[in-house]
Amino acid sequence: MRDSVSLVVPGDSCVEAPLCRKPAGGALPALQKEIPMDGQTAAGLGQTPGPSGGHEDSQGAIACDCHWPESERANLYAVEGCESRHGQDAGTYDLSAENGGILQINRPTWEGYFLETCGWDWAQIVTDDTTNYRAACLIWERNGWADWSCRP
Repeated sequence: MRDSVSLVVPGDSCVEAPLCRKPAGGALPALQKEIPMDGQTAAGLGQTPGPSGGHEDSQGAIACDCHWPESERANLYAVEGCESRHGQDAGTYDLSAENGGILQINRPTWEGYFLETCGWDWAQIVTDDTTNYRAACLIWERNGWADWSCRP
């Protein structure tokens, strides 16, 4: 079992308009990302799903690890492309912006929650893609795609 999947996306795979927008020059560059997936589940780590979308260990503490189901991979890619052009928008990693990181997590809504629950400060959520994927996954487990302006 694996806990991430390497997603290699060819440059011309942009087919889901309007979610996927090619730059004026043509094809998107090929991307390779490590995305936390559901290969190693919380149950495999001796944990059970918690009510807040995270997972509780035997002491009831929420573990802030989340794995995207493989069935959501195409949706994740489409939303990421729409929200930040796969991290290529100039403001993607702007720490002063209202939304930040590759999946554009909303700061007013989630900054305090993730700091208190997971110990992730805003800079980590915005600048570390793995943390951003995990934070987005926890949000998605709670609310589906409702928190994003771009939806599959």
